[in-house]
Amino acid sequence: MGLGWQVWRACSLPAHKRLWIPWCLSHPALMQLLLYLLLLVMHTGRSMPVPGRRVFAELHKRAVLSAEYLHEDENNPVTKVEWRMLNKSKLILIQNVGNNSTCFGEYHNRTHYYFNNNTIILDAIRKEDEGVYQVSMVHKNTSVISVNITLSLVAVPPSAPRITVSMNNSLMVLVLKCEAEEGTELSYHWLKSGQSLPEDERHSLREENTTLQVNNLSSTDCVNYTCVAASDLGRTEEHFHLTGNTTLTCSANSTANFLNLKVILSISAAVICTLGLCVVIWCTNKHYQEIQQWLRDMCSKDRRTNSRRGQRRRTDEANVADLVYDEIRDEQAAPAAQEVVQLPYVYTDFIPSWHSAGRGQSATQIEDFGYSTIGPLKMHSPSPT
Repeated sequence: MGLGWQVWRACSLPAHKRLWIPWCLSHPALMQLLLYLLLLVMHTGRSMPVPGRRVFAELHKRAVLSAEYLHEDENNPVTKVEWRMLNKSKLILIQNVGNNSTCFGEYHNRTHYYFNNNTIILDAIRKEDEGVYQVSMVHKNTSVISVNITLSLVAVPPSAPRITVSMNNSLMVLVLKCEAEEGTELSYHWLKSGQSLPEDERHSLREENTTLQVNNLSSTDCVNYTCVAASDLGRTEEHFHLTGNTTLTCSANSTANFLNLKVILSISAAVICTLGLCVVIWCTNKHYQEIQQWLRDMCSKDRRTNSRRGQRRRTDEANVADLVYDEIRDEQAAPAAQEVVQLPYVYTDFIPSWHSAGRGQSATQIEDFGYSTIGPLKMHSPSPT
């Protein structure tokens, strides 16, 4: 409207004052055509803001910002894209069609842009990256469409940190690096043996307290180290114990501690044995009379028991002797039984011949047919008078 007002004012001047105006502006039809073209250019060249959207991302992670191409056709394509951060007036990226994209400032090494879908990726999001981003898309007819995108950080509690150990035995330097993969606005601090770090020149912190360096290591440094990662949402910690597996200083210290432990155990055992012996002696002296009386009672009891056992033994032996004597006497008093002696006997039988064939023949037959049997013979002994 400002340029149209200037043209109308110039055309409305008297003739002697508008000699410098081009002749085409003096004709009414040409002036109307010029005004129409001027209004058309002003309408197409204005910026058309589009309602924005919100994107959430975690700290130290990746954020993806994307804006669609609006009102684009083959006759009016996008020729230029600009990304900037509104609240800090930082130009992030410019992309001209046919040329490579150009990143500026701190975004040069951690920004990736894809023109085909108009997407920008920011790596390692920081606290200062939170804010409103504006992408401006310039079309061929010089019209500009702007889209606002708000990037907000999501609060995440800290994850368990991890300690990386680096040891230089030649310089006797220990370096511990602690890092938690997740967490929003984390703060780090270290503990040594559960206590705050000594305030001396040997202990130093750097990189926002994530790295601890201990110089001139000694046996007193062979202890437990704790890294604490904390935020408003919580607190986590990780421990590392410096031993002989990491440095030889702690190895020698471990051997000395082992020997000292053996000595301490030996001394403790000797002291315990001595105390036990002293207790026994003290108790013996204190209860000597009672112990002596108890021993006397035990001896008397044993003697009485043995005496009773001897008496029973003598009684049993006497009873056995009486029984044996009675048995012998009974055997002598009983009459002797008749003794039977068995003697052999001979039985002879002769079978005479019924046919007499002479004396010689008969004798032969008698000899042939004679037989005898020897059997037991019983003899009766005379009964005692």
